[in-house]
Amino acid sequence: MTFINDKSEVRLLENGVFFVSYKDNVCCDKVDFEVVVHNYVEIGQGEYMKVLATFPEFTSITYEAHAFLQSRPIPAIAEAIVFQSLAQRILFSVYSKIRKQKNPVKGFNCEKKAMEWLENL
Repeated sequence: MTFINDKSEVRLLENGVFFVSYKDNVCCDKVDFEVVVHNYVEIGQGEYMKVLATFPEFTSITYEAHAFLQSRPIPAIAEAIVFQSLAQRILFSVYSKIRKQKNPVKGFNCEKKAMEWLENL
């Protein structure tokens, strides 16, 4: 099952990881993340999953999107986030310190290392 829209592609990988690939040079808002969470619920059918999300270098999110991600009620087993830019990594560092969810989250600069971390949990 794959969901594609103008800002992301979402699919369940063979190893059971919920994969979100955001498109380059877009600014994601709250609605974009609500769609991804809806896809997560639909694909997972109520089960928590490991999540791998990739953000290309020129992809960003709005303040409202950030606030939504902080308050979303649906947790994951773990989240691995892949960033391409230093600015994204700095913002993630702040986000990871103040987030409300208790599941593990870790930032990476490489998809392979992110997947290895998820698979070893």
